[in-house]
Amino acid sequence: MSGEVKQVYSADRFTLQFGRYRQTNQDAASFDFSGMNKKTGTEVSGVLGFATWKIMQLRIDYRDGLVDFIYDPARVPAYNRR
Repeated sequence: MSGEVKQVYSADRFTLQFGRYRQTNQDAASFDFSGMNKKTGTEVSGVLGFATWKIMQLRIDYRDGLVDFIYDPARVPAYNRR
């Protein structure tokens, strides 16, 4: 991503939830995607980073038009395990 952002918001602690996956995290930044939504003509609710995708398996059901995210605890790096 590139460009300027007028307002950046931060959170000390938050819970990320999408699909059946839910995780409490610390120290995150977010910003308003409304400008991007207007330019692309679609809703962009947020962006997930590589750290999140690294621990997920993505399953696409082309027949029914569904997407599923499957959490795999074996993919969590040893330094992040509690």
